[in-house]
Amino acid sequence: MNTKITTIVSIAIAVAVLSPRIGAQTVTFTSANNELQGLSTATPGSGATATFVSGSPGYWQISSPDNVGGGGLAAFNDTAMIIVNNGYDGATLGTLSYLLAQGAAGNVSFNLSSMIPGNQFAYWDVLLTDPNDPHNQILIANAYSDNTTGANPFNQGAPGNSSVDASVDVLNGTTFSTLWAPWTSVETMIPVAGDPTLANWNVSQLGIAVGGWDTSRTQIADITSVTVPGDPTDPPAPDTAWTLPLLGACVGGLAVLRRRCNRV
Repeated sequence: MNTKITTIVSIAIAVAVLSPRIGAQTVTFTSANNELQGLSTATPGSGATATFVSGSPGYWQISSPDNVGGGGLAAFNDTAMIIVNNGYDGATLGTLSYLLAQGAAGNVSFNLSSMIPGNQFAYWDVLLTDPNDPHNQILIANAYSDNTTGANPFNQGAPGNSSVDASVDVLNGTTFSTLWAPWTSVETMIPVAGDPTLANWNVSQLGIAVGGWDTSRTQIADITSVTVPGDPTDPPAPDTAWTLPLLGACVGGLAVLRRRCNRV
């Protein structure tokens, strides 16, 4: 299976590979520091929206009608998300292994102030880039959060109860096959022969998304802050678009890691 990913849309991909600092600091994006509203967005789903709402505090409201069934790419893309790009205002996302360690240390989180309907919640997306070839990318979609309002950390909690778990969906054409696996197993995967394990792939973007459940109930999340590893004294980096806005725009083989926890 050809594991290289190419897109049929013209997108300038700017991936900043930053060396993680030992004893990393964190950066928190809020409306008060005028950084939350600068995050990127992606709304590949029909009817999906991402709107910044000014106020005290201001917040991102992301919404998906969540009404695409049948599985496959169409249902998977029925989402809306906000995105932290590596390098944005000092964000240092490092490798997958580094991000997981930072999550376990409590340095990666988003605050979910409101969720409708209240039994499906916003979740993490992680875009990885092959350190040997920036054209090879893997999306870890629905890496799971805490399924609650308030703080939603990354890679904390007991297996099956938080983002310590992921699942592996391998896309070959339009067919998904799924392998459930904890992060410890995901890190050891070698999706491209001769390349490093996923633990050593670079995290290009970290997203927070809603939708894709096929519940026919509109999913609406209000997000007031996002915290990631980084240096708040670093100057802002140029922003970049989500590099895989539509999985349907990809050809060849794509390993997609996701967790769909549909609670009804």
